[in-house]
Amino acid sequence: MFISGDILYQTPAQDILGNPTVTDVVYSSSWKSELPFWQSNSLQHGYAKSNKVNLLASSRNDPSVGYGGSGIYLANGKIAETYLSGERRSKLIIQQIPKGGERKEHFTSCQGSSALTTQGFHLGIGKQLPDVTLFRTTAVDLSNYTFKSLNLLNKTISETICSGESNFCCNFHIVVSKHTTVFQNYIYKLVAFYGVTRYGLSTTVGERICGLVACLDESNQSCGGRNLLSPTGISFESISIKGQFNPNHAHYQPSTLKFDLTPATDYLYCTEQIARNEIEVSLITTTRHDSLLSFGILGRVYINDNTYAGAINTATIRGANSLVFTQVSIIYILCYLYT
Repeated sequence: MFISGDILYQTPAQDILGNPTVTDVVYSSSWKSELPFWQSNSLQHGYAKSNKVNLLASSRNDPSVGYGGSGIYLANGKIAETYLSGERRSKLIIQQIPKGGERKEHFTSCQGSSALTTQGFHLGIGKQLPDVTLFRTTAVDLSNYTFKSLNLLNKTISETICSGESNFCCNFHIVVSKHTTVFQNYIYKLVAFYGVTRYGLSTTVGERICGLVACLDESNQSCGGRNLLSPTGISFESISIKGQFNPNHAHYQPSTLKFDLTPATDYLYCTEQIARNEIEVSLITTTRHDSLLSFGILGRVYINDNTYAGAINTATIRGANSLVFTQVSIIYILCYLYT
């Protein structure tokens, strides 16, 4: 069992899984959702799916300030039930959970589509909109991310985007259907990021991210915002996102979210070890998606936690190494002179 922000960190969220007999995790939180990649149910589902554990998550529900999001997520990637409400209410979630055997640790694996069995949101006035439209979310500062807008003049889009000046890159292959007679109320952009992001008021966490995000307009600052209506005017026939990641002191998981603030389903999440210190992670849809707010790979890089927010690029790393070398050289010279 762990609580609240623990799910972000290696200790305890990943360290407890060093014991392969741990197959079920209980998680209690007071989580404030920040979009596009830090929504509560999305984070919970990604943790369960990537680690192949059953996760029972219970969250304080105060939608006026963005707290909420509970659910039961299964080790096979399926979602038994989620609950999130735009009203300040609570619900007891009860589901039968299959008991699995010991987990087998390996970097090469592939998990199939995950079907949602019970969806716990409530309908609002006229039963047309879910009351999750009343649930408050805030947008993360994405000013250090690298963006590229989707060129919807093409039905098939293939792009490679690298984060800043680094050699961390994301590969996208997307097939879209644009409905010319329907107004498009969201703009979609591709993002890549390797660096440090501020979460909340003062917490900084290391990340590697490849993703597709919804934006309110053409500005990057609007990404992570929400309209009162579900996305219209565009459907994603297929989405494939791939990247090569360093697995050391890091954890990777799917990060998906629909307009109703539940995780997207019907996709493959695969990891493959391609070198000693390198894995390929891929996220591939298996059916059409119409109401996406985000769809991507969220990587937590623990060794970069609690440092200054910003992108990490090759020049920065090279400069840091040079500075360390210079400092060591000076110390060596001083020691030589005074001996």
